[in-house]
Amino acid sequence: MESNPLDGHLYLFCNKRRNRLKVLYWDGSGLWICNKRLEKGRYSWPELEESASQITLAHEELSLLLGGIELERTRRKNWWRRSAWIAVKKVRSPNNFFEQDVLDCIQLSTPPMQDTLDQLPPELRERFVPFFQDRQRLIIENRLLREEIRLLRIAKYGPRSEKLSDAQLELLEGEPGVNRAEVETEIAQAEKDQAQTTPKPRPRHPGRQEFPAHLERREIKIPCLPEDCVCPQCQGEKAIIGYERSQELGVIPAQYFVKVTLREKRACPLHPEEGVVCASLPSKIIPRSKLSDEMIVDVLVKKYGDHLPAYRQSMILERDAGLEMSRKTLIGLIMRSGGWLEALMPGLKSDLFNS
Repeated sequence: MESNPLDGHLYLFCNKRRNRLKVLYWDGSGLWICNKRLEKGRYSWPELEESASQITLAHEELSLLLGGIELERTRRKNWWRRSAWIAVKKVRSPNNFFEQDVLDCIQLSTPPMQDTLDQLPPELRERFVPFFQDRQRLIIENRLLREEIRLLRIAKYGPRSEKLSDAQLELLEGEPGVNRAEVETEIAQAEKDQAQTTPKPRPRHPGRQEFPAHLERREIKIPCLPEDCVCPQCQGEKAIIGYERSQELGVIPAQYFVKVTLREKRACPLHPEEGVVCASLPSKIIPRSKLSDEMIVDVLVKKYGDHLPAYRQSMILERDAGLEMSRKTLIGLIMRSGGWLEALMPGLKSDLFNS
């Protein structure tokens, strides 16, 4: 390249895959090397013509290049004066740099205050150029030294201190008795405050679930309005081509009713001495109870399956059916129904002990 790496310029190297960059810089006491590798994507590296050995870019264009913006799609205003030059040349790496044979090397020089230099006379311009270059070099050195101080402070206060800003680290330096435990406490408080201010992302709705197939489907067809059934062009009736389908879960509330049982009574009009014959009552869980077997089962399920006390069932009956059913009556039929379960106790006890 016929360039001096100790002249204060930045040398930027890129591999063939365009996903790694290295910056080489001489700060007066040694060479700085910075490396950056992209996890995804590639750098938009400027293409050179076959006959060209260098191109001219501004430091703003270098920022665009590092930010992943294609320089070919950007357009420069006519009034802007370019204040930097970059020399690009293809060279062969002797030590297989980045495991590639072909490298692109960029030499950057960014003289500050270029507009001010252009306004000076030629004889003064040559005298002030070295001062402006020294100023730019000192600015870069200042940034590098600040970063070095930050790294030393992070090594002093622990890895978690990376989350602290430069101002917070500088305040810690002013306290003589600060230890790592206090730094951990400060970081935990900062993370807590950030978690409280950061809104939680709204979870994505999983969508509606289908109803089970065993449920009965009752279709309700809603016809279109009469004016929508006529074609506005030919005034003919529109044909039904399908239905817009939607589903919703319905329920029929519990209906309470009085179950009247009529038993036949028969007698012979010619022979009254034979007496009257009446149909026998069907067997019930609780004989002579004013509640049917379905009602008794419903009370037991609500009591032991739904954990609904007797007084709440009494209130529900009064609210839904206007029926006053005392808690004493409900508790009595619950206790009498439990007596029928005593026959199952020996079998359950035997299974329990055998297991």
